[in-house]
Amino acid sequence: MFLGTSKFIWEQIGFGIMYNELLDILLDEYDVEYKKAKKDLDKLLKKLKKIRLLEGDI
Repeated sequence: MFLGTSKFIWEQIGFGIMYNELLDILLDEYDVEYKKAKKDLDKLLKKLKKIRLLEGDI
C-alpha cells in the first residue's frame, strides 16, 4: 500500500471510521478491486497493531 493511501487510512481511523466503512471508502476513492483493498487494509492494520499504533479492532 502506498504511503499516501496509508496516510488516508490513518486519518480515517482517527475520525472513528469502522472497518467496513473504511473498506467502502477505499473502494470509492481508489481504483482497486475488493479483494486487493481488503487484503492491503488487513495487512496495514496488522502492522499498526504490531507496532502498537492501533489497539483492538476498528
